[in-house]
Amino acid sequence: MSQYGNRQNLRIAKLVILCIVATGTRYSRYSPHSHARVYHMPFAKTSTDQIIARFWERYQEKLRERRVKQTAMRWYVLRAEEYIKATQDKRLKTQDATDVTRYLEKMGRKDRIPDWQFRQIVDAIQNLMETADADCLHAVDWEYWRNSAQSLPESHPTVARENWILPSTRPAGQAPLIDAARKLHAKLLDDLVKAIRQRHYSIRTEQAYLAWTCRFLLFLASM
Repeated sequence: MSQYGNRQNLRIAKLVILCIVATGTRYSRYSPHSHARVYHMPFAKTSTDQIIARFWERYQEKLRERRVKQTAMRWYVLRAEEYIKATQDKRLKTQDATDVTRYLEKMGRKDRIPDWQFRQIVDAIQNLMETADADCLHAVDWEYWRNSAQSLPESHPTVARENWILPSTRPAGQAPLIDAARKLHAKLLDDLVKAIRQRHYSIRTEQAYLAWTCRFLLFLASM
């Protein structure tokens, strides 16, 4: 080989080395799945965008497993994104049944929300929690929420809670048990409800605690 050819080969080799250094690539060991060498990016890290993209790919894959139509998937994604935005102060993985319940109760009170749309919201959030492997996945009664796909009336206890209606201010005739107990213990029952709400217990827990307390007070009064 001529001296010119050697210099030419050396120049090409230098260019290849410069390209490898500039792109940050390096040869790895043989790939365990093939006999070809593969390139790796030793300094490349998985970006947040890539993690998010993979999450939504898994979300849509689970929708396909549920036989959700392709044309409806974007609406499920939209419902899930709205939930994430509304509960962004808490990671999906660590959310509990109370977080989901509050959101669904709020959505259920929206005027003129069709039943099918509410069920879609429930399904979208359930699929979201399954994708995130959230702790509350099995703690939420999803079937209950699908079956209760209707707007909450003004007399619903959840609406009453938001208006801070207490046992002493509740209209008579709605709850005979409370009516009987509050004649003697109105302030005690009000204090109980305030303490429950300060601890952010669910509306059903509040109702159960209040009912059992009323029964206990009435039992003591009858002795």
